[in-house]
Amino acid sequence: IDMGQLVEAYKYLKAAIDSNEMSGLSYDQLTRETVVPVLQKRIDSHKKVALKGIDYAYYLIIHHYEEFAKAGIELGKPQTEYLNDFKTSVQNREANEIARYLLESLQQELRSQAVDDKQVTVQEDSKSTS
Repeated sequence: IDMGQLVEAYKYLKAAIDSNEMSGLSYDQLTRETVVPVLQKRIDSHKKVALKGIDYAYYLIIHHYEEFAKAGIELGKPQTEYLNDFKTSVQNREANEIARYLLESLQQELRSQAVDDKQVTVQEDSKSTS
């Protein structure tokens, strides 16, 4: 995502989700550099990935949620709600392996962030009581 175009990017991604965008996207070794690192790893091992627009839109909104929020964009709901909506979408339509892979990557990423946030809070608490 072009960080200078966050408002436009968010509007585009939100529209893809709201319209239940099912058009297919395909990336391979030639287009590898245009996708997020988690998909780059997948391309490295599988040579090509195909996914639905809605799946990539959910991934990008959730993955870049903090950047959107810091830019002052009204996101409408918490990051965890977007994650739950993505999970429901994947389950309801028996989405492909790549959609499940993106969902699992996000869940792991958010768990790691929660652990990191907790460690920072503990460190700050220990500093304030010292």
